[in-house]
Amino acid sequence: MRFLTLPSLRLADRGGLEAIAGFRRFNVAWTAKGGNFIYSSGGNFRNDVGNFAPGQTVIKYEQWMYTPYLGLGGSIGSGRWSFDGSVIGSLWGTSKDRDDHVLRSTLFTDEFSKMKMIGIDATMNYALNDRFSLFGRYEYQQYFEARGPSTANDYGTGVVTHTAGDAAAMSSYTMVLSLGLKGKL
Repeated sequence: MRFLTLPSLRLADRGGLEAIAGFRRFNVAWTAKGGNFIYSSGGNFRNDVGNFAPGQTVIKYEQWMYTPYLGLGGSIGSGRWSFDGSVIGSLWGTSKDRDDHVLRSTLFTDEFSKMKMIGIDATMNYALNDRFSLFGRYEYQQYFEARGPSTANDYGTGVVTHTAGDAAAMSSYTMVLSLGLKGKL
């Protein structure tokens, strides 16, 4: 016996789910120039304060992350509106960095394994006609902290020091928000 009958509610006229497997190579780099500094030296705490000359290269830094990943994606649409999104993750990433302290003539290189990563993206589209649509997109990825060995190369003296174990650490996250117009060719 049925006590209540609700009308069917159709929220979408198209959509689907998909399994995702892939590989991501992510690379970022920057150069620090000029600015202020506070260092601790001679057994004292924060006793050396000063400024670098404007435009003077102080540190050059770069990170590389190599990540096989798995995930789920999906899309749903109704009328002129559509939404696409995905979630990916990894337990198997590797990474390395290069940290060049130019004024000290010291290059640090570090390597990391078993770096965990998660990424999400979501896109909302509104079709203006059959060829053009407006979109808003959000992307986020996070590489969780990993630790590993470090090598310091004093390229002024040629002395190289390798420190095993958890001598260095690295993590990274990025967020991107995009708004735009796209067209089919």
